[in-house]
Amino acid sequence: MEKRGQYAAEYMVIFGFSMLMIIAAVAIYQMESNDLNYQVNTNQAYNVARKVVDSAEQVYHLGKESSTKIKVYIPKNIVNTTVRDGIVLFKVMGNNDQVTEVYASSQVNISGSMPRKSGYYEIKVESKGAYVWVS
Repeated sequence: MEKRGQYAAEYMVIFGFSMLMIIAAVAIYQMESNDLNYQVNTNQAYNVARKVVDSAEQVYHLGKESSTKIKVYIPKNIVNTTVRDGIVLFKVMGNNDQVTEVYASSQVNISGSMPRKSGYYEIKVESKGAYVWVS
């Protein structure tokens, strides 16, 4: 009868240790996954900003009334977008409610607006002569 009790106690110890390891692994996975998603969102935001700036510089040098449309994906967790004074700026919400500013700048005066809701958009970039309008 003693051996049955010992087996049960050993089983409970092994089961408890196994559960502890599984919970720790899940917690580490969740933290790493959140960090990776944050990095992907900031990289996507920078790529969009860079694409808008490159298109703005191109239409500016082509002259007044030239324009182009670009297709972009606005990533998740964007809390604000700004297009002003030659800067395309995204504020990205990260882990622990941390906000990171991601931007691309240009020598060309760029103004306008961009969506902040996640999704695919077609952005019009139009030269107005002295500046470029983004909408």
